Amino acid sequence: MTKIYFIKKFEEEFIEKIKNDSIIFPLDYKSLDILKNKKIKFELIDDILTDEERKELFLKCRDVWEKFSKVKNNELEYENINIFRIIDRNEIQEYLMELFSESLLIKKIISKYSPDVIYAPKGVIEIIKGQENKIKLIEIYEEHENELSFDYVNIRKKIGNFEINSKISRKQFKKIKSIIQILNRIFNRNNNLDNNERKILFFEFDPNLYKNLLKQVRKIGYTPLLINFRKPAISSKISFDIIRETKSIVFSPEILKIDKTKFHKIEEKCKNLINFVETNNDFLEFNIFDLKLSKIIKNQILRILNERLEEYILQINYFKLLDERNDIIAGISLNLSGETEMIFSKIKKNTQMILLQHGFSNYYDFNSYSDILDDYDLLNGKIAVWGNPLRDYLIKKYNCNEKDILVSGSPRHENFTPNLKIDLSKKNIVITPRPLIKHVEGTKLKLQLRYENVLERLILSLKNINNVNIIFKLHPQQNTHNDIMKSIIKKLDSKIIILQDESIKGILDDTYLLINISPDNLDASTVIFESMLTNVPIINIKLQKNNWEYEFEKNGAVISYNYDSNYEDEILNLINSKTDYIKQISKINEFLEFYLKNKQNASEELIRLISNN
Repeated sequence: MTKIYFIKKFEEEFIEKIKNDSIIFPLDYKSLDILKNKKIKFELIDDILTDEERKELFLKCRDVWEKFSKVKNNELEYENINIFRIIDRNEIQEYLMELFSESLLIKKIISKYSPDVIYAPKGVIEIIKGQENKIKLIEIYEEHENELSFDYVNIRKKIGNFEINSKISRKQFKKIKSIIQILNRIFNRNNNLDNNERKILFFEFDPNLYKNLLKQVRKIGYTPLLINFRKPAISSKISFDIIRETKSIVFSPEILKIDKTKFHKIEEKCKNLINFVETNNDFLEFNIFDLKLSKIIKNQILRILNERLEEYILQINYFKLLDERNDIIAGISLNLSGETEMIFSKIKKNTQMILLQHGFSNYYDFNSYSDILDDYDLLNGKIAVWGNPLRDYLIKKYNCNEKDILVSGSPRHENFTPNLKIDLSKKNIVITPRPLIKHVEGTKLKLQLRYENVLERLILSLKNINNVNIIFKLHPQQNTHNDIMKSIIKKLDSKIIILQDESIKGILDDTYLLINISPDNLDASTVIFESMLTNVPIINIKLQKNNWEYEFEKNGAVISYNYDSNYEDEILNLINSKTDYIKQISKINEFLEFYLKNKQNASEELIRLISNN
């Protein structure tokens, strides 16, 4: 009798439920980690799906969601906006990629092994039931609910030696934000929308990162208006001081002076929209690789709508009122697919929308299919880019009008200044492990095992060098894989410094060498670019092999190695050889001349370009 276990969101308390004479397939990184630590034999899922199948899944998930989010149906719309369109596209892409890749590999495993019994958690059992198998299915536990990226918010703060690390719901987060907004109204008298000044909207900007840009807006006599629904504009005393200094307005519904009686039918409209989705089956029918998952997807969408739809509709009404004003000249956003940004881009009639490049974009023929993660396909206005390479790509790939591309440089990075650190007696080696995400390729467990091996090799080799400090800087994004990496690092050396929310600029100012770990090679981490700006050489370790090179690899600005290469010798060489270290910095500066414009005055240039348009 063939028995198979599919394990997902596994907890150690369930170990006794596993029978020894079974084939075990972990489906996520946490379950893999537990099984490995408990020395329980398991099979890897990675090679069951080819890279071509993963790419096809990515494209199909993207296209099918585009189709549903553009359906014209009065019952699915509010103010002519399809409610599916408002859900964050990257969030839903990650969900669909994980669901479909997992379902397809389960289907293939069943076909290959023809099991008599399958043991699995409740969510996986539901996937298998949809495939109409006659196999005996036994539910061994009910896993935690499948959370999406923006179902919750991580609150991480460090006050002295005291750390706050808490996950809170969107509902709880809104309450905290309302308290912050009340305090802002009390202590910030500039928070007046009717101040007779022209205004520029900033969607989901962090004042700490864009202080210079806000100051330039103020300098020409405009008022910055910060619109933050995902996280508060005021998150610290520093951000509050920046807002006061730049006389920025922090948006809250109260500043619109709304007659709330206008919104009395919103609750009824939400119920009608949700009821229509619940009672109709002529949409959300996904046919990908003949996998029957529409019921599961529909339940997830209904959960999103029940939790968020009222918030979406209120935002639509707020933004209609903002767009009708004659004192707003432009809106600047860092993406076009987030909830806040998507709503305004669909509502606006009078306000030009400018997408500001927010990351280290390097797109070529080999990875152009994934450029939707930067929302270039959603462009319907202007875009501000950091330099000519992205401008040229957008003209070639999307036939963008050159007049709509503002080559401004990066306002976020004006304060990153080059400084040499050759003669430091103690050298900080900063390791930036990028978390595994599922947007493009789904789950790949081999990458987790390679991660463990690379982390162990790096820590062991660096600990043998007397004059270095090892510092890990995790990505600040909400991703459970960050927690797994923290655990691995602490097991290898409990005394190693692990940072996450600290300023990357402050860290790089004291960094001698950056070691970046890249899981998928489909784009480049922005920390590589930031390291270049501070004259810090970079070694990039790739967890997947490929046959392409980025421009920064071709000219040697970044030294790339595969995960199974001998990168330790190169690290040692850059630590000990001043000559090679200086040569590396010259290659970095050569690349920056090619890639970046207006290194120190990007904010000034961006506001000049906007005010002249």
